[in-house]
This record gives sequence, structure tokens and C-alpha cells, in this order.
Amino acid sequence: MTPENPSPVWVNLLEACAAGAHRGPQWAHESDDLDMTLLSWPEGKCIEAHRNPEVDVVLVGVEGAGVVSVDGKAHELRPGLLLLIPKGSERSIESTSQRFSYLSLHQRRRGLMPVPNW
Repeated sequence: MTPENPSPVWVNLLEACAAGAHRGPQWAHESDDLDMTLLSWPEGKCIEAHRNPEVDVVLVGVEGAGVVSVDGKAHELRPGLLLLIPKGSERSIESTSQRFSYLSLHQRRRGLMPVPNW
């Protein structure tokens, strides 16, 4: 394939979870337009409340369960569930199972980092 016509990316997310470390990023891919990251966290691990003013973010549950709070409202995320988080929303994530894995997808933004709520 050429840069104008890149090859498709195929990933078995369950295998990537099983092969990865117990916490943090398990797999990631950047295309010209999209960032994708598979993350896993042990029970009780939290991603503190933060805002991302740049892009909408999609989370897809892959393994276990967790709670994603968006603007103060809790949403359970587990395998097969998808959550669209609008840009500018405050969000936090907490693992509520022995291992919680989810896929995060958003429009590519180089150096995108959460903005703390101070």
C-alpha cells in the first residue's frame, strides 16, 4: 500500500489485553486522522477528573468493568458498550473489576494531554 492508500489495521483487542501488562497502555496506533489506545487498569485504579477541550473521545469497553463519570454523571462501561464523550466535558475513569480494559479513540491531535481541573 502507498501513503495515499494505507493498509487496514486489524487487531484482536482481547488478545492484546491478554498479552499486555496489567496496567496502562496495552496497544496504540496513530493514523493521519485518528489516535487509538487500548488501556487496562487494576481494580480501584482511577484516572482523575480532567477536561479535554480539543476533541470528542469515544471509549469502548473491552474487558471487565469500570465507571466513567462525565460532567458528574456516572456511566458503567463494560464489554460491548460505547461511550461518546463530547469535547470540553469533565471526565474521570475508575476500574471496578479485577482488570478493566477499554479502547479510547479520538481525532488525531499531536501531544494531546488532559487538562487538570484546578
